[in-house]
Amino acid sequence: DQPRSRGLGDVYKRQTLFSYNANPITFDWEGDSRWDYTWDTNGNNIESIYSQWNDFTSSFVNSFKWEYNFDGNNMQIDTYTSIWDPNMNDWTNLEYTTYTNDSNGNVIEEIIQYWSSSNSIYTNYLKWIYEYDTDQNLISKIYQEWDQVDSIWENKYKLDYVFENGRLTNYYNSNWVNLPSGFQWLAHYQTQYTFDSYGNNYQDINSEYNFDNEMWEETFRYDYFYTDLETTVQTLDDTNLTCHLQNPIQTGEIINCQGLDVYTNYNLLLFDVSGKVLLKKTFQGDVEFELPYFLESGIYFMNVIENGELVLKEKVVIVD
Repeated sequence: DQPRSRGLGDVYKRQTLFSYNANPITFDWEGDSRWDYTWDTNGNNIESIYSQWNDFTSSFVNSFKWEYNFDGNNMQIDTYTSIWDPNMNDWTNLEYTTYTNDSNGNVIEEIIQYWSSSNSIYTNYLKWIYEYDTDQNLISKIYQEWDQVDSIWENKYKLDYVFENGRLTNYYNSNWVNLPSGFQWLAHYQTQYTFDSYGNNYQDINSEYNFDNEMWEETFRYDYFYTDLETTVQTLDDTNLTCHLQNPIQTGEIINCQGLDVYTNYNLLLFDVSGKVLLKKTFQGDVEFELPYFLESGIYFMNVIENGELVLKEKVVIVD
């Protein structure tokens, strides 16, 4: 989690997050997991500790720890991951990740090294290489693994993303293949995304490449249907659902919706006055989300839908 603001300019940072499960017999809440966060003066999360509940000790026990380092521009440069050793009663090294960023703040290279206890050093394991277009959309991810014999990085697979007018329209998955002409990328899987005039993704078509017939063959398709968006703000009857927001609100602030059933699937849509959907979330139970920073000042509407029925509608007024 990054620093978030609640209300107007009231910045807060989450320190601890607890998760509980309901006992199906006693209906009591029982401990499940715990996250502890540490922040620096620039608002960067510099440490996260994950703990799990232990029934025998009736307490949370350390499991994993992540330590994050940042440069002078608040760009993350590496992560140390540790695992708790109950025998030593201390943290032990697990892996080390380094990041290389471009001038736009995008991660262009990520290298993960595993701790070698026998040699007491971190050793190369895998690498991701990222490429972006001029609009800062991620258009390529190359996955490589370290060859310990030849001490080189070897290509394994690549993911390509095609954007048109700011929307993802095609996704390709390619393998690095040794052909008679030499190694090259061969796409074997793709997804095509189709949008309506409002910008809603209404169809996905997945295909696999038939190398014998040298053609793409469709494997399955997803069709998405949208209810009519509701822009009135009258209170709905027979609902305990509430969303905590105080208009006007700023981008980056948190909206918290409560009164949702933990076993029910909900869809949340945030859209502008023209009906263009700008944010979609699918979730169960109560939800907390951050208003996207790309939203401009103006009036927006939020709908929460359950099984095709509108269960909550709110007006959202955003100011700079």
